[in-house]
Amino acid sequence: MTSPAVSSASLFKLFGSLTLLGILGILGDVGRLAAAVGIDMKDAFSLFEHFNPGQTLPQRAKRISAGQYTPPSFEMSMARKDLRLMVEEAERGG
Repeated sequence: MTSPAVSSASLFKLFGSLTLLGILGILGDVGRLAAAVGIDMKDAFSLFEHFNPGQTLPQRAKRISAGQYTPPSFEMSMARKDLRLMVEEAERGG
């Protein structure tokens, strides 16, 4: 329930800020992984010239808010595997 002192517009601004902070965290993680594996950050970030993960947000948010979790678009086993590979590469790179 929204506090009378906080408007919906203010809350939606916070939702947007939270999203941007999350994106900045992701960019930081991509940059650190790139450094660990010897790839220049600019080269790693060039991925986003061809792959825009933000385009998936509206559709994923719609599915989540509707409670539609099946079929999964990214299964937990695949996420765990990819995360394990990221950690291993980062550890190898120090």
